[in-house]
Amino acid sequence: MSRKLIVTIHLYLAAFFSPIVIIMALSGGLYLLDYEGEVVRSEVGHVADARLDADSQTLRSDVVEILTTLNIDARVEEVRVRGTNFYTRPSSRQNYTLRQTESGVDVEVANPNLQAMMMELHKGHGPKIYVLLETVFAVGLMLMECIWAGCRLHINKKLSCLVLLVCSYLLWRCCFNLTLKTWP
Repeated sequence: MSRKLIVTIHLYLAAFFSPIVIIMALSGGLYLLDYEGEVVRSEVGHVADARLDADSQTLRSDVVEILTTLNIDARVEEVRVRGTNFYTRPSSRQNYTLRQTESGVDVEVANPNLQAMMMELHKGHGPKIYVLLETVFAVGLMLMECIWAGCRLHINKKLSCLVLLVCSYLLWRCCFNLTLKTWP
């Protein structure tokens, strides 16, 4: 590969991923300055005699059905459960909290402002395609760092290969979300 081609590829990749970098830097910087954003919450309604089962295989469709009962058309990619609360994702835009009560399900809408939306993206709570792009960017950046470090250590080729192998192994483990408990 010629140097010109490498620089061109780098330019296009940098342009493609720069919005992610800007969102991360801006949301993280504002968070460090103690501005976390605001989420305006309000009650939407109550669905009597409705039941949600956290262990149900059809939880997402059950939540969508309850929202539809209240004439809410929401795109729900997944549902997170905490106790008797069910949170719709992505939470980087208008989302809903459903609370199981004895009489049914209470539904609350959450409207985050721009900073709260960016923080949710920063935390990985955005749309699945955005989370995938963040993951590709992070893994690519780490892999490029490993390759760069390996190339800089041209004095010792064995050490360069070892650095690349160790970094590749760590990336492999990170990609499959393995916890430290399962590491050899």
